[in-house]
Order: sequence, then structure tokens, then C-alpha cells
Amino acid sequence: MEEMWLAGNRIEVHLTGQDTGGSLAVFVDHPPQEFRLVPHRHRDEDETIHVVDGTYEFVLEGQTRQLGPGDTVHVPRGSLHAIRNTGETTGERVLVFHPAGIERFFRAAGTADPAQPRPTAELLALCEQHGWQFS
Repeated sequence: MEEMWLAGNRIEVHLTGQDTGGSLAVFVDHPPQEFRLVPHRHRDEDETIHVVDGTYEFVLEGQTRQLGPGDTVHVPRGSLHAIRNTGETTGERVLVFHPAGIERFFRAAGTADPAQPRPTAELLALCEQHGWQFS
């Protein structure tokens, strides 16, 4: 299993486009306490998020809901969404992206060492290059 760190979040790569004929990519991530992903859109992929552990505030197109273990949400490509870990511990989520391809972003943006993140300007450039749009 491939593993990387991005914004304090440990990400495990379980399936890539190479594994699925380009159909989808599957990750498991471990957002730390107070992890926050600001409002953004994926230009090229739908995303499905399944919560294994932890509690989250999730916003999709202006609608806020609380997520906990067993909850699943679907984010159609182009939809504005944000999420933050509202729990007191590190959480765990399964992330499925359709079609595959976003694994190239995670590989480029992630690092092997959580203490050595990419500079913000570099991350923003990688986001733009891989179809992430911030609002």
C-alpha cells in the first residue's frame, strides 16, 4: 500500500486507475483533529466519502450536515464542498473518486514525511494543475 501525508492528513492509496482500468480510485485517509478542507470543487471527478471513524461538519453547495461513523455522502464533480474534523481525535474516511486520475494529484502533493509539507504556493499550483478549484 502506498502512503503519503498532505496537510497533516495521512492518506493511504488502495486502488488507482491502473488497478481499475481508469474507472475509479480509492483512498483511506486519517484527518487529524481540527483538519479542515476549505470550499473547493473537483473539475474532473465525482467523490464519495464514507466515514469510518470520527465526526465531521460537511458542507455541499451551501447545505451543512454533520457526519459520523457509517455516514456516506456523494459529491458530484463541479460541486462546491468543504469538510472539517469536529471530533477530538483523528478520524478515518474512505474516499472514492470516479473516474480515476486524482491519484496523480495526491502523489504530487503528498510527502513521505508529515513534518516536511509542500510550500503553500506549490500546493496551490498543483491543485490548479489537477482540476481543484477554490471558492
